[in-house]
Amino acid sequence: MSTDVEWRISDAVRDRVKARLDERSLSMTALADQVGMPRPTLVKILNGDGDVGVTRLQAICRALELSLDYVMTGDASGGDALPIPIWNGEADEGEIAFPKAWLADLGDVASLRLFRVRDTGMEPKIMHRDWVMVDQSQQGPGDGLYLARLSGKVTVRQICFFDAMIAARHALEKWKQDTFSYDKLGADDGLILLGRVVWCGRFVG
Repeated sequence: MSTDVEWRISDAVRDRVKARLDERSLSMTALADQVGMPRPTLVKILNGDGDVGVTRLQAICRALELSLDYVMTGDASGGDALPIPIWNGEADEGEIAFPKAWLADLGDVASLRLFRVRDTGMEPKIMHRDWVMVDQSQQGPGDGLYLARLSGKVTVRQICFFDAMIAARHALEKWKQDTFSYDKLGADDGLILLGRVVWCGRFVG
């Protein structure tokens, strides 16, 4: 299973890449050749119609002699904070900045997303309206808390991998669980793992 999860990059990220292309008078064809991808794929990515993984984004940065930090944040000074995109279940919308040193302990920054939880069924571990930070490059196997899509709904579940099945458990009703065969992992009518939960935060008061 590939761990290079793809996502739709923000308008700001695409604008920084396009600005660098103009600055260097580099064509889409030339850049595609340098990073080893078909030109139509690159065009879709930079027009917001296609997804890109960390490996390809890093290759684009190297070809343009840009740092990944700058492409992701617009900060050319190497500042102390990085914005993490807020994911709404379908696309990125907005961002919240976190200290770089703290984020370094959570995984590949480019794969991290924030999600505002709704009615998880994981109380008291994860509460309604909590924020979770998810590493989209981690989609199993490996037991843990995951953001998952079940029956079209995005929610948090405790995922357990067994020899013959995968269990998606929630904390209510004494760990009630839904079970899936491995051929249903990633299927629209099965269990889609969207990333492993690496941090949770909540407002108090």
